[in-house]
Amino acid sequence: MTEPLSPPPAAPPPRTRWLRVVAFGCLVSLVGFVSVSVAQGTAYARYLPLLLVLTTSPLLVLAWSSDRVHQQASEAARAAFRKQWTLVWLGAVVAMLVTCVLLRDWRGELAGVARLATLVLLGWASLLMLVYRRLYRFLLTRKFWTRTAFGFACLGTLVALAYGYENWTGRQAWEVARREFEARGESLDFRKFHPAPVSDSENVGSHPLFAFPFSEAGRGRKQFDNFTTEERVLSDHLHQLSIPLNRVGANEWTKACASLPSGTNSLRFHDLAKWRHFFHDNTNYLNRPPQRNGWQQQTWRLAQYPLAQSSTNPAVDVKLALTKLDASFAVVEEALRRPQCRFAVAWDQDDAASILLPHLAFVRNVTRAYSLRASAQLALRETENAFRDLQISLRVANLISNETFLICLAVRRMAADSALGCAAEGMARHQWSQEQLAWFSDFARGCNYPEDHVAALRTEAAMWARYWSWARQHREQAEDMFGQKYLRWMPDGWFYRHQLAVVREALDVRLSEVDIARRRYVRPPIQSGEDAKLTREKVIRSLFTPREDFAEQRSWWLGWVHRQVAIDQFVIAVALERHWLRHRAYPERLDALVPEFLDRLPHDLFDGQPMRYRREGEQGFVLWSIGFDGKDDNSGPLLTKPSGTTHVGEETGDLVWRYPQQ
Repeated sequence: MTEPLSPPPAAPPPRTRWLRVVAFGCLVSLVGFVSVSVAQGTAYARYLPLLLVLTTSPLLVLAWSSDRVHQQASEAARAAFRKQWTLVWLGAVVAMLVTCVLLRDWRGELAGVARLATLVLLGWASLLMLVYRRLYRFLLTRKFWTRTAFGFACLGTLVALAYGYENWTGRQAWEVARREFEARGESLDFRKFHPAPVSDSENVGSHPLFAFPFSEAGRGRKQFDNFTTEERVLSDHLHQLSIPLNRVGANEWTKACASLPSGTNSLRFHDLAKWRHFFHDNTNYLNRPPQRNGWQQQTWRLAQYPLAQSSTNPAVDVKLALTKLDASFAVVEEALRRPQCRFAVAWDQDDAASILLPHLAFVRNVTRAYSLRASAQLALRETENAFRDLQISLRVANLISNETFLICLAVRRMAADSALGCAAEGMARHQWSQEQLAWFSDFARGCNYPEDHVAALRTEAAMWARYWSWARQHREQAEDMFGQKYLRWMPDGWFYRHQLAVVREALDVRLSEVDIARRRYVRPPIQSGEDAKLTREKVIRSLFTPREDFAEQRSWWLGWVHRQVAIDQFVIAVALERHWLRHRAYPERLDALVPEFLDRLPHDLFDGQPMRYRREGEQGFVLWSIGFDGKDDNSGPLLTKPSGTTHVGEETGDLVWRYPQQ
């Protein structure tokens, strides 16, 4: 009798292959991190760890359980495996519906985190349902890891070679170009462009009022409630001179100010009726108890302007309102007794692009305040007082004439335009005397914006050369300034190439647009097909400055053209006004102004010909330049493309000077 067969030995319980689970978990975590890293730079940045846990933990648990299932060949185990995936997927769907649909009114940072986490979880669960089997089986095969290791080794070698090549060629390109610039007489040493030092006794910038913007209190590093008595007084003066009007937008505020035409054919005068409305409306708005915050208390206290409620003349109201600034004006005039100026700018700062210029807003505000009071005085026939205020306004504008940054030049031009626009108000009403007009003419002819622009381009080139040299060695600080989190991974050669591209933009491209000898604007050649191609330099520049605004850049580069045309037209308009005062009529031709009122006529920057002129009746005239399109449109209006996409310098029509209707 045969012995009964012994039962087969029981299969050992399946063991979890933790190495495979951990490898799969690392892969899922890496992919999840890439998915949620889009939250960096947003309000969800602090919740990245939470997002990783919410999106990867369910998938890691599933990987652990499914490893055990894969070791069992039974159909029941496979069904259980599919059921687990389905439950996770359905849970992700329900979570997304709850957070995005049922809780659609849920607000706050956590709400955004929850919505993003459920969306990422649903996406990855859906994807892994389809590819998990093959991915999991292939993940830890010997062939996969040997090929992966070999691929990473090859990739690392190629990256090292590419970095070495880019570093060497980039540095060589910069050194060659630097020697070429020096051979042409161009200096890239930023220290040579610093303003000369001035003794404190002769320096307007050393006066407490003008030095306050550079102090800890003036830069906002000190709470207003902790200011000393002197700091409170200086802060009040600065705040008062800015004419704080709480309910007035910056654009509306600017349109109510006088200005020379700057590419818009809009010679503006001060709108005193609108200014009266601003002051009155502002006073009513502030007719409430002050807030507890120190800055709010200061604004409430300083922005309450006196008004003559029964007056019907806007000039009376505006002049009365500005009497609140009399004490501040007196402090400014006390500082202007000093003959020279050098503001306390940190020129020796290594991070040249972060040099603070807090005084620019102060200079602009002071010139506007004086110009507004001069306009009210002109309307009241107080010509001598208005002339004195405009002289002070233009003196303040010229305090930054030794600072040759592009932004400093732009602020100085805007400040001068405000005062000269007010002077044009008096010219339109024939209020100035011959001596006063001669003074305005001398000041305007001293404004040589082409030369100033060339000096600013050279300063900017040296400044950016110094900055990118510093940024190459301090990449984390450069990342904080520009917001790119990848500068630390850039090859050194790319820093050199971008440094070279910025310098060439200023010293080769933009400098060629200015002909100092002939005092002309030189139109750059039309870009050819080769120039429009994508190059390595263009790619590198887009990586370093991804948010560069081309239209804004053109307004910076070509702002001097608009302003110089307006200044030239102002000089001719002054001569025409002097001719009118003597002969009570405008001349038929501009030649009649030479040599009695002008030694020579300013020519058109675009073609070198005399500025176009036409007398309109006995009491009017129009001046115009042919503009960037190079065609004389007989004082036709300046036009942009119908789409509104025209950049500065691409407008059609003429740059026109014509007094607005009174």
